[in-house]
Amino acid sequence: MAISPLRLEPYWAPLHYPFIVAWWKARGHDCLDRDLIPAHGVVVTRDKEPLAASLCYLVANARVAYIAFTVTSPSLAPRLAVEAVRMAIKGAVDYARRNECKLIWSSTDVLGLDPIYEGIGFLRTEPQRHYFMLADNQPSDMLGGEKKD
Repeated sequence: MAISPLRLEPYWAPLHYPFIVAWWKARGHDCLDRDLIPAHGVVVTRDKEPLAASLCYLVANARVAYIAFTVTSPSLAPRLAVEAVRMAIKGAVDYARRNECKLIWSSTDVLGLDPIYEGIGFLRTEPQRHYFMLADNQPSDMLGGEKKD
């Protein structure tokens, strides 16, 4: 029996946001509210089953994109998870390019993603600190910090 190929489809929040929330929760994280995560991005599927997603903020007044919140279904085998993540990040980058973005960046603290990012063409910078503020004090560890209750 042949294994179906992985496919990309555009992220559509009404359909895809609920399983992204479930994937983050399965990893012990709270997902940001739907209006805080990007409205754009891609979902990797196999036989219509979602496997991974990578989202893309498009900066309104510049040709700039930020690739964020790449996540996989927690049930994936490691090799398939890597393949799905690679395809998701590449798909989000291609989405940004189709929207004429000239600067595309991302950040991660997962060292295992370095070869994927570098293979797609990202340049690795020195370790940096990232600061986020949720103006309404919404609790979330999805941004990489600790929850403040």
